[in-house]
Amino acid sequence: MGNCCLGPHYFGGLSAMPVTYELCVDTPKRSENIPLRLTHTERKLMRLVRAVISASNYTDLVDDASLSPAKRLSLQLKGIFSVCVGLIAGTDRERGLALLSDPDLSSHQPYLQRVLECTRRYKILNPDLMRTDYAKILYMLEDSVQAQVTSLLGVSLISEVRTVKQYCTELGIEGLLEDEALPLCTTPVPAMQDRKLLNRALRHKNTAVSTLARKYVNSAARVEDVEIAIYSLADHN
Repeated sequence: MGNCCLGPHYFGGLSAMPVTYELCVDTPKRSENIPLRLTHTERKLMRLVRAVISASNYTDLVDDASLSPAKRLSLQLKGIFSVCVGLIAGTDRERGLALLSDPDLSSHQPYLQRVLECTRRYKILNPDLMRTDYAKILYMLEDSVQAQVTSLLGVSLISEVRTVKQYCTELGIEGLLEDEALPLCTTPVPAMQDRKLLNRALRHKNTAVSTLARKYVNSAARVEDVEIAIYSLADHN
C-alpha cells in the first residue's frame, strides 16, 4: 500500500468518525504514472477499437517471411489505413466514406490518437484482458512508427498515455493531489469483523469523496470529472 499513516483522521467537519486504519499518503507522488480511469465515452471508443481490430487480419497478412520489403510495405499501408477508416466510420459514417475517395488521414489524427490511447490505457489498467486483440494492436502500432510508413500514411497514431496528474492539470484541479483529505478518499476500507463499523467507515469514505469532489468543481471540471481523478488514484491502492 506504499507509505502509510495511521489515524485517527477527521475530515472537513463531517460528523466524522475517526479512521484508525492505515492511509496511503504517497499517492500524489505517483499520480504522474497512474493511468486515468476510462470515462463512459472512452469505453465506447475502446469497444469500437476492439471490434475493428478483431475483424482485421492485419497480422496474418503482414507477418509473412516470404514477403519482399516492397510488398510488406504495401500491405502495412493498406492494413493500417483500413483499420483507421473503420475507426472513423464507426463514429461518423459519412467521414469514413469520404476517405475512400480522398485518403487523407491527417485531419483525423487527434481522433485516431485518442481512440488508440484509450485502448492502450484500458489494457494497462486491465492486464489480464484483451490478450489477442491487444497483440494485434501493438503489432500495427509498431509498424506505424516506421519512418516510411508514417510518411506515406501522413499521420501518427501514438500519443502519451493519459495520467491522473496530466488530467488534473488540464482541468485546473492540481490542488486535489495535495489535499489533506485525499488519502482518506483513495485508501481502501479494510475488512472489519464488526459489520456496523464497516458500513459506517464506507459511508464516511463515500461522504469524504463527495465533499472533496465538490470542493474542486470549476468551470472546466464537474463533480463527476473530479471523482474520476479520485477513483483513478484509488484503483492503484
